[in-house]
Amino acid sequence: MQYLTFCPKCCIRNNTISPNNIFSTCISFVGTLSFIAFYVFCTYLSYNFQSFSFNVLSHYFDCIFYSFGFAMNFFVAFKHTNNFVKFILILQRIHRCLNTGDCFKKFIKMNRIFIILFFNYYAISFFPGGIQLQLPLPIICICWLLIIFDFNIIYATQVMKLLEKEVVLWNINVMNPKESDYGSPKNNKFFKSFVDILECYELYKRCFQVYVLFYHVESFVHSLIYFQNSFSVVRGMDLGMSKLVVISVCFWLAKILLLQILFIQDCEKFYAAIQNVRDTCVLLLKTTKSENERKFCKNVLRLHRASFSKIRVCGLFYLDAVQQLNLMSLITNYIIILLQFAFL
Repeated sequence: MQYLTFCPKCCIRNNTISPNNIFSTCISFVGTLSFIAFYVFCTYLSYNFQSFSFNVLSHYFDCIFYSFGFAMNFFVAFKHTNNFVKFILILQRIHRCLNTGDCFKKFIKMNRIFIILFFNYYAISFFPGGIQLQLPLPIICICWLLIIFDFNIIYATQVMKLLEKEVVLWNINVMNPKESDYGSPKNNKFFKSFVDILECYELYKRCFQVYVLFYHVESFVHSLIYFQNSFSVVRGMDLGMSKLVVISVCFWLAKILLLQILFIQDCEKFYAAIQNVRDTCVLLLKTTKSENERKFCKNVLRLHRASFSKIRVCGLFYLDAVQQLNLMSLITNYIIILLQFAFL
């Protein structure tokens, strides 16, 4: 998907990973400009911008907003290409240490199924839905372009799920007395693995927080815009078409909230897994008399206390279930206000 959007995070050739070079960056820049130009051109073909109704102004806003989103994709890939490479290399080191072969294979299969299901959803909803709503063909093409931003959050979700699985597996290995001999070099191995997991987590926060912020802003702003547009449009339509418009907007809102809920769920699972690491070390400190084991647990607890914190998106809000509930509550309140203006 990254190559389809001309914004790969890194280059992989001959089983060797490297940051994006100048040629790749130039291709990404040209591809981003092409997406922006195509979006602007399709918007221009589809709407009459001589009038200044709310519907037309909302398309002006969409054109600017999503053009900024395409530029953001390029900027993240350009700025964080070294961080993405570092993230992958550290993750490979964790795999080798924890022996995650079977778990990782299952994760890959589920990831592919997840992506296929969402592609089917887009194929089923965009073309038949767009034709029934009598949308211009350029607008349907634009809708396909905008799945880039959905796949950004899907990408962030799956990477977070992978990190959570690494933490769970680390905890299992530490709790297993057959594999966690604290008096041997495995002591250092598990501690270094935990250091690597937290370093991956820090890199994750740097690389994905802009995607998350953009998606939150998009979900809030466009929920209100689409509902307001639907209220304005349905007044001049027959009952059947009006129902279809409202259902389409509700499906869009359900889709975007579902993706956010899945993402927040995996974030909460990761936080819980990290908390379980702390609980495991506290339990071992209370039950063991081995000096090496106690030293290992104290080091892990010290590192946890000093290095771990919840994701704070661009310094604005913490990424957890409370934030998602607040966002959904905010969207609901403003939709109710729009309904009052529309029907009262």
